[in-house]
Amino acid sequence: MVDASAQTAGRVTGGLPHVFLHIGTMKSGTSYIQHVLRRNRTALEAAGLLVPRQRLVPAVADVLNRKAKKASRDHRGTWDIVRREIERWHGGPVILSQEFMSAADEAAARRIVASFEPRRVSVIITARDLVRVIPSHWQTSVKQAKTVSLGEFVRVVQDESADPMPKLARGFWKHHDLARLIGIWGNVVGTDHITVVTVPPSGAPPVLLWERFASVIGVDPAMYDATADQTANFTLSYTAAELLRRVNERLGDSISPVDHRRVVNGFVANTVLRDDSHERAASDRARLSPVTHAWAVQRGARMVAAVAASGVKVVGDLEDLLAEPPTGDPTDTTEPGPLEESPDAAVTVIVALVQRLVKAELALGPEGPDVGAREETGPASAIPPPVPAGPRPSPQIRRRRADGGQSSMPDLDLVDEDD
Repeated sequence: MVDASAQTAGRVTGGLPHVFLHIGTMKSGTSYIQHVLRRNRTALEAAGLLVPRQRLVPAVADVLNRKAKKASRDHRGTWDIVRREIERWHGGPVILSQEFMSAADEAAARRIVASFEPRRVSVIITARDLVRVIPSHWQTSVKQAKTVSLGEFVRVVQDESADPMPKLARGFWKHHDLARLIGIWGNVVGTDHITVVTVPPSGAPPVLLWERFASVIGVDPAMYDATADQTANFTLSYTAAELLRRVNERLGDSISPVDHRRVVNGFVANTVLRDDSHERAASDRARLSPVTHAWAVQRGARMVAAVAASGVKVVGDLEDLLAEPPTGDPTDTTEPGPLEESPDAAVTVIVALVQRLVKAELALGPEGPDVGAREETGPASAIPPPVPAGPRPSPQIRRRRADGGQSSMPDLDLVDEDD
């Protein structure tokens, strides 16, 4: 067994810890990596590595100067809390993992790195093939109240020559264009301080990604619990995701972004639809048409060439970023639909229930029951919890529940944010 504390020796520069920034990309196993880091925080600290306790979603929003469109509280000053925690740390490496750092332009990247001076900073980029990323990113946008269909999402993302490029496409490529990310962060920390970690192909055990990541931060992966969190960053079936998209359309601006996050995403998607999706996700998954699939493979090949030419370190195999060629009619441009079409009546009922739940919470005030709450472990319930007898939970506890602790789903609209 490798001694992790010995591995981390030498990871200190001038008596100051080495800072690793895991900046994404989105939909590249970041939630899994973050779960493993949090679950093993105490063991990692004992081995000389710091995983900051401050929630990084609001902290990154703060350093990127983003507005809290979907936040239930102000996030200003939270990046300084992270910085001060690192300043108090006198051990070995520090690991900050938050995929929204991939949205940084060069000025923001310089702000982030400068906040840790004179510590040495290295950047880790996890990357996944576009054939899997595109449908996954679309589903995330639906969970964030977007109404664009998968077909329209694909059409917009493909047209990189559009002038001006639509906001949706700019947001997507800001997070997923590896050449852009390497260019920006290479100008700040140097390409010799960037490592690209490839996500293994479909069917590979999740622990393989952790093993690759652990090799970069200098720990023995076998020493830590790398079990996947079944409650984090769930995948809906295509039928459920399309139903949620139609609910978003019907709701429009009738509820606030905060209420959408808590009631629609936190309860309807995260509790009701996810349990139905669990059994059918494999057979009813959003997929690309053969023509779009072939384009994604070709676009991925261009990114692979850019990574190879950049000189950054690569852990894994760049071939992992090239999906298998498409099957089916090579001229077929129609994006496959969901396994089932949800009836209009279902959309109508869900919209009415959401609006009623939001009004009920508003009527009860800040100490009413939180229908978006879900325990991090244990079975889900498709029925909102009853109001408990006795004193109601404090607003602080309710906000904590709504956030799900270090939730993988953002409470800030950074997914398709555009500068």
